[in-house]
Amino acid sequence: MGLPKTATLAQVHAGTSAPGFGLEAGEPQAKYKLAYEAALAGLSQQNATLEGLRSRAVGLITIAAVIASFATTAGAKKDHAFPVGVIVGLLLSMFMVGLSTLMVLLPAKEWHFGPHATSILASNETESRLRHAAVLGMQDAVSRNEKELGARARWFVMGFVVLIAETWLAVAATLAFR
Repeated sequence: MGLPKTATLAQVHAGTSAPGFGLEAGEPQAKYKLAYEAALAGLSQQNATLEGLRSRAVGLITIAAVIASFATTAGAKKDHAFPVGVIVGLLLSMFMVGLSTLMVLLPAKEWHFGPHATSILASNETESRLRHAAVLGMQDAVSRNEKELGARARWFVMGFVVLIAETWLAVAATLAFR
């Protein structure tokens, strides 16, 4: 039985949250603690994944700059200069790697972290209901963050593919026009 993807705080307060994860009388607190820890771990893993993507994106732009520097040195010789098409291709690939890096590095405006501490403090609910609401809120945040994380991962993959093409183009042009 899986956790529900979403439940509003009003549903939790009314005890009408998703079936199979309700608040039954005598429910052991260990269940809520375990669910809370699992939801917290999910959010932490997503944050680590986002930071890892950002670190690798910085690596992409660094490698692209090294390749651009190499290609500029190799293609700027008067007697063996690269054709305009090669130069345009290298510039476009550098631009695309830069764009993909930027899209990964931009602040995550739609990143969700779960329930706000002020909402918990302002609530008059029992500890069990608060734990339940916190778990559902964090699980909802994990589900919402997946879309943002997936989009950034796709930008990273695009940048990586363009980097491979840039490398291939720089090496091929250097060998062909030396």
